[in-house]
Amino acid sequence: MKALTMKQPVLVGLKPINVAKIAKNVLNTLSSWRERAQQRRLLLTLDNRMLQDIGISRTEAICESNKSVWEK
Repeated sequence: MKALTMKQPVLVGLKPINVAKIAKNVLNTLSSWRERAQQRRLLLTLDNRMLQDIGISRTEAICESNKSVWEK
């Protein structure tokens, strides 16, 4: 008959998951996406003179505003 032995858990050697750090990173990412979306909406409200002042064309403003929030 074979003797039963204690085996080490599969996760031995792995670092513990830092849930607080992960949550902070997720919230920071969502906050960045929210701010980026707001900035892109506001970009569409600028008139041509204002766009010229910041060095972009109307076409560039439209292209930028059509990007997804996760696109830089």
